[in-house]
Amino acid sequence: MSLLLWFLICVLFILVLLALLRLKFYQHQLDVEAYTKMQLLNKISILKQERYQSKEKRAITTTYHLNLRNTRQLLNHLLEDFKSDEKIKDFRIITTSQIAPKNPLFPFISEFDFIVITNVGMILMNIKSLKSKTFYHFDSRIPTTDEQDLNRIVGHYIAHQYHNQFQSDLKTSYTFNEIISENKITYEFHEYDPYQIAERATQNIQEAVESFVQVPVSTIGVIYCVDQRGERIDGDAQPYSRIYTSESETDIQYAIQALIDTSHTQLESHTMQQLVSSFENHHESSKHQ
Repeated sequence: MSLLLWFLICVLFILVLLALLRLKFYQHQLDVEAYTKMQLLNKISILKQERYQSKEKRAITTTYHLNLRNTRQLLNHLLEDFKSDEKIKDFRIITTSQIAPKNPLFPFISEFDFIVITNVGMILMNIKSLKSKTFYHFDSRIPTTDEQDLNRIVGHYIAHQYHNQFQSDLKTSYTFNEIISENKITYEFHEYDPYQIAERATQNIQEAVESFVQVPVSTIGVIYCVDQRGERIDGDAQPYSRIYTSESETDIQYAIQALIDTSHTQLESHTMQQLVSSFENHHESSKHQ
């Protein structure tokens, strides 16, 4: 009797062990299937995201090239009007993307989309797209107590708080966007302040060009907000600076007229052509020809 009981216990133990092993096997299979499914879903999600980003990138590229073409047409139209009114004698529009990187002037003009060479000086244009409320060119100082405009108070406060993280005494300016979503306001800072970059680049280009043609060449920079969907809050741009921020045909017309009114330049045809060639030539040796 005891032998039979032990036999039954052993059989029962083996059956339980087999059941546990089978259960563990099925659980392993389920884990493998769940992992495979999760990996597949992740891959599909990544592919969808890459497809969306690729589509978005193509759309941005298409929009940018469309803006370039439209802006060039606008510039040509305005400059032809100035030429008809005999305010300028001649002009040439150069798209900076067509200037070779080997050109010694390339590092100076890479921040701009167009260079306009006229007999009264140069116009450097940078196209910007502002798709949300933008705080434009705010320096990092603490907001002054006499500031009355709420947007400017907020702009200086956010710029000051952002600048504090760097623990730097270097004076700099910031441009950033305000994005409002449910229960949240986000401030996204541009990598560079477009006004500050344009100001420095304009000065550098003027000095480089003047050293090349050996005559004064009055130069202005124009930041053209061609696709401005949100409000632009202007910060600390200087009222009499050589940098103009434009959002319309009238603004660009005003900037060109300002160049004409303040220019100390009167380039002869051969000097203009020499200047045009300096941008169109590819090699450094051409600088000395």
